[in-house]
Amino acid sequence: MATTCPLIRPPGSAASARRATAATDASSVIGGPGDDVLSSGTHTGVVLRGGAGHDTFIVNGSERQVTGDGLAALKLFSESSGQALDLTNATAHPYDQYTGIDTVNMRGTGNNVLTLSAADVLQVSNASHTLYVLGDANDSVSAPGGQGWAQGSDQTITSGIHAGTYHSYTFGAAHLLVDTTILSHVIT
Repeated sequence: MATTCPLIRPPGSAASARRATAATDASSVIGGPGDDVLSSGTHTGVVLRGGAGHDTFIVNGSERQVTGDGLAALKLFSESSGQALDLTNATAHPYDQYTGIDTVNMRGTGNNVLTLSAADVLQVSNASHTLYVLGDANDSVSAPGGQGWAQGSDQTITSGIHAGTYHSYTFGAAHLLVDTTILSHVIT
């Protein structure tokens, strides 16, 4: 039986700031209005579901489902060093496992790796078909397989949550923007 975890508002925070972490395997963490931070922690089979706002999902790669509202960030589990998230692996990550996400954030500890395809970008960022990938110099992004991504001009965003400079790639309706801080990126 799945357990639903309550949202916890940190002392002194705004009413819209909520944090919750899964308490057990196969539990559900459901956000509300506002900018929630929802985490699967070290548990497997967890469902994370955000509400209205720019939610952050802290994931370990073994979630059953993570659903944002189109303005959500997927943050690789910060307790792990060198985490790999391969969205092209249909067995490990079913097609609808991550949806409504506009940002994958690999910043933090370790050399993290993200592998994805154009189909993954369209599925994960189903609201906008644009996926921002943030990271550090030692992180890497790979979209292998000679899919035919076209590299465009670098894009600079001067304000908001995506402020920064990005390498820009397009494949059909899929748009992938990779933080220029990430030195290793193979997009083919």
